[in-house]
Amino acid sequence: MYTMLEIGRKALTIAERQIQTSSHNIANQNTPGYSRQRVIQESAYPISDALGSYGQGVEMNRLERVRDVYLDNEYRRVNSNFNSWNKMSQKMNQLQTKFNEPSDFGLNSMMNQFWDSWEAVANNPANIQNRSDLLSKTSSMIDSFRNINDSLEVSRQEINNEMIGVADNINDISEQLSKINLRIINAEASGKPANDLRDQFDLLIDELSVYGDVTVTQRGGDGTSVVYFGSDEIVKHDHFQEISIKESNESGHKILNIVWEHNSEEVSALYNGEIAGLKKMRDVYIEDYQTKLDTLAVEMSTQVNAIHTKGYDLSATPTSGRYFFANDVTGAGDIEIDGSILNNPQCIAASYGGEEGDNRIALEIAELRHTSAVEGTKSFNDYYGSLIYNVGQDTSNAITNTEIESSKLKQIDSFRESIKGVSTNEEAANLIKYQQSFQAAAKIISTADNLMQAIIGLV
Repeated sequence: MYTMLEIGRKALTIAERQIQTSSHNIANQNTPGYSRQRVIQESAYPISDALGSYGQGVEMNRLERVRDVYLDNEYRRVNSNFNSWNKMSQKMNQLQTKFNEPSDFGLNSMMNQFWDSWEAVANNPANIQNRSDLLSKTSSMIDSFRNINDSLEVSRQEINNEMIGVADNINDISEQLSKINLRIINAEASGKPANDLRDQFDLLIDELSVYGDVTVTQRGGDGTSVVYFGSDEIVKHDHFQEISIKESNESGHKILNIVWEHNSEEVSALYNGEIAGLKKMRDVYIEDYQTKLDTLAVEMSTQVNAIHTKGYDLSATPTSGRYFFANDVTGAGDIEIDGSILNNPQCIAASYGGEEGDNRIALEIAELRHTSAVEGTKSFNDYYGSLIYNVGQDTSNAITNTEIESSKLKQIDSFRESIKGVSTNEEAANLIKYQQSFQAAAKIISTADNLMQAIIGLV
């Protein structure tokens, strides 16, 4: 009779725990990062006597959280890819609008008006109004150069500022991971799994994967998790490596990079995530656009000046050797009209020999619209057009890859949720099943009690 009572008690305990676990699952079905749990039971070790072995009912092996490690790792990998492309597509969309192309107010239109003005001067080199109009159109073109350059610099600075915010977020996540890691170790010291704490830990790992490549390894039998950010260890046991910002100057630009606080070395092997996206946007795309814009400004000022210095102005005593643009132009940020002619249209050189009506210098400069080659292109406008084309292609590529990675992420998350997520219908069915098991176990105890009462009655 005692064995029956013990079997019934164990069955009752298991059924109660199963009901409790299903109830816990239902209560947390909308909890972010929660993994459904299930009771793993096994047959109790039997006892033996001269007649054979006798079962001792059921025992609880463990309380397991349902999770697929492979899908977790794959989700984090794709999440890093997605956030890298997503950040670049956001920045690309913002940057594309700053070029203001195609429009009547973009740099391409301003360059066309610049060449048109030189043609007007060539048609009537003695007309002061045409010369004044040339200076006005040149100023508008210079403003376009500088506006685009300033926009690129602003985008660069915005990325630097975002780096600061990213560093703060990573430090906050890392600190939380180290604290939860310690709680897991303490909670599992008795051999019982800390499922809810591990869910919180995994949710933070998912958040960390937004910023870069993340991997997690288990060391030893104490439940210690070691987290790697890129190729560097960021969390181990209850300690975390803090990151900070290091400022440098590259090609005259202020650059902020994420480094380790303890040695100032840059976080390595970050191929994906927001950090990689921001760095690629700042150090590759913006740098390339700005280099090409600077090349255009320098080539235009150099080639125009090379012709202009050969010509003679319209002053009472015709003078040659004047620069049209400043002679020390280094890029789009400092291109300007030479001070000697800025407020004096007569100082514009249109004549090759100084004779009245001579327009050969103005014609030669106007012809640069069609004949000047920059890095293999047919003209200045073609060169700028290739830059705009590259911006459009890069933006389209970033958007396309963002959509691809987003689709992958949703699919993997759906697979992951199908395993770890809570199904209300399934848990409701389980509650009915476990309730029946509970009632059956109670019946065993009741039956054993009735038999025992009968025996006692016989005595």
